[in-house]
Amino acid sequence: MKTPSAYQKRKKIKQKHVAESVGVAQSFISQIVTGRRPCPRGLALKLEKVTGIKKEIWVWGTPKQIRQSMSEYLSSGQGEHP
Repeated sequence: MKTPSAYQKRKKIKQKHVAESVGVAQSFISQIVTGRRPCPRGLALKLEKVTGIKKEIWVWGTPKQIRQSMSEYLSSGQGEHP
């Protein structure tokens, strides 16, 4: 089994903060970001408020678009836990 890198650990912590902010599990956010689950519209509205990523990306974006948008959000420092 591959050991997660420091970057992957930080990314998971930041995804967890986003998930907590909108009231879902980190694993659910991960499934949306990787394209394994669609993003419900109501959740997309909450995610847009928290991340600034347009709800249209969350609902209709490709997994690549969602991952890229989320990666930009997380690397911007906005996903830091207060």
